[in-house]
Amino acid sequence: EGIGTGIIANGELLRGATGLAAELGHVSLSEDGPPCRCGNTGCWEVYASNTAAVDYYTRITAGARSERGSQDGSAPTFDSLLRLCDLGDPKAIEAVDRQAHYLGFGVAMLITSFAPSLIVVAAEVTRVWSRIEPIINRIVAEKCQQPSITRITPVDELAHPRLRGAIALILQKHFVAPSVA
Repeated sequence: EGIGTGIIANGELLRGATGLAAELGHVSLSEDGPPCRCGNTGCWEVYASNTAAVDYYTRITAGARSERGSQDGSAPTFDSLLRLCDLGDPKAIEAVDRQAHYLGFGVAMLITSFAPSLIVVAAEVTRVWSRIEPIINRIVAEKCQQPSITRITPVDELAHPRLRGAIALILQKHFVAPSVA
């Protein structure tokens, strides 16, 4: 439910000295930001992840819920937040728009740092791509100093891209199959 990133360069998955690299969800956007589960503060993940959107929605609706009483006392899920957004709930829309804003901020950081030809967004938030794409593109245009040719494209969450990526990593590591990445 956080932000995971990977970089494919020259047909290979980028790996650091420890085997991991591109943990960009844990790059701090603000040293005064909220604490992250990684121990850092203000990570991209605490602003732009599914969990961040749900947490924000919970905070902005806390007063209204306490006044009318919670139905079952449970916190909303990201799926329920997206459903509320689809139904036009203004607070859910605000939470998803905020998430899109910070996704755009991080995508601009990626474009500025690496000048990639393609950024693939593989997450549940792609269900509301028509809503978040213009926000992401606006932030990228504002934050990137040079015009970008980077394509930003969603992947259908039902295509299981994260599972395929994990399988590719296992095949690459244990069966020396670099072309699967």
